[in-house]
Amino acid sequence: MERDTDSISICRYICELCGTFENLKVCGKCRSTYYCCREHQKSHWKVHKKQCSSFVQTEGQHPRLSSSQGNAGSRTKIDLSSNCRSIAVNNSTGQSSRQPLLTNDDAGHQFASMNIHEGDETYKSEENLQQEHFTGAVDSNTNSVVDVKELTPFLNTYGADPDPSLDTVSNMAPYDTFAIDLQRQQQERNRQVAELVVKDLNDFGICVVDNFLGQKGDQVLADVKKLQQSGVFQDGQLVVSRNETATVRGDKITWVEGTETVCQNIGDLISNMDTVLMHCGDRLGKYHINGRTKAMVACYPGHGTGYVKHVDNPNGDGRCITCIYYLNKNWDPSVGGTLRITPDGCSGVANIEPIFDRLIFFWSDRRNPHQVMPSYSRRYAITVWYFDAEERAMARRRLKQGGRLLEATNPKETSVPLNLKKNRNIP
Repeated sequence: MERDTDSISICRYICELCGTFENLKVCGKCRSTYYCCREHQKSHWKVHKKQCSSFVQTEGQHPRLSSSQGNAGSRTKIDLSSNCRSIAVNNSTGQSSRQPLLTNDDAGHQFASMNIHEGDETYKSEENLQQEHFTGAVDSNTNSVVDVKELTPFLNTYGADPDPSLDTVSNMAPYDTFAIDLQRQQQERNRQVAELVVKDLNDFGICVVDNFLGQKGDQVLADVKKLQQSGVFQDGQLVVSRNETATVRGDKITWVEGTETVCQNIGDLISNMDTVLMHCGDRLGKYHINGRTKAMVACYPGHGTGYVKHVDNPNGDGRCITCIYYLNKNWDPSVGGTLRITPDGCSGVANIEPIFDRLIFFWSDRRNPHQVMPSYSRRYAITVWYFDAEERAMARRRLKQGGRLLEATNPKETSVPLNLKKNRNIP
């Protein structure tokens, strides 16, 4: 992806030892400290070692690129365009109203329009900045703000302790400083989304978040299309009605872990979903999340295909939260495909359009009967179900008494670990 280097600048990426801006490499463990060469990294290791270990072990110590406080010492600011939308909730009379049943991230999130710039009107002098932040020599002729394209950052590959045998720059793999910043932003984004999920699920049972991945969503969609072209999609589990004239669902699906060769970006999506749920902790009602299903990648081919009204987990199989990510660019509501949720005990319905980069969460049990309205255009979605530890343990015991194993029957019953270790975001 080509960067808009005219609108992006990075301030003060320097060698921690000598202060130069040239040929920068980033510490492979904390990914926050830069050096111009291996020798300077080795020379500074005794000083950096304690800070590096503390940085990795303590959550939330990463320097954050965005600043909304306007402090003079904050040299970089990110503008995120506001993109708050409400979801139409139809009441039983068919009239449309605006209610807080479904909400999304008020802060918005749109990496496509993200600009990084010097956001503070008051700046300290070049000399004061050097005295305050730098040790060692600094090239006084070097501009204080360096364009991204002028940097040549690298990732140090040896981990925590420098390996004396790795003496040359050629041993240091290229790494994208711009990507690091976006990853840190996504991590902060995940924390914010988690707070929204906790509030909305506990209050309303449904949560809608728009612009979850930004431009990364395009790469996830590309993975899905590659899967489709490979021929791995099969008919969804068909359940014929009593009169055998209609089927319950008309989608084509495949199950993935996110580790497959063609699923790297889907794996990143799953990792971000998992991270959001982990940030929620034990604040989601009575539930304790300890696993999830594989990801179900689904395509409704159009031609009026849909999914009749149903409950994901009517009988206590352990699934407590349904998480769906939509991948439909320029979606036109007139073609159908709306997810219609009828919350139990509520006189209205929630109509959720499957627009691109939208992520939704809702309780999987009988509180949220839902259906996919007939779709007359191709419709993509990725769904993951999260397990509650106690309910799943009870389901295991119940099925064991019935003479069958939980995992051997249905992909929706197969629990896999959360994808945190494989999360490519900055920890």
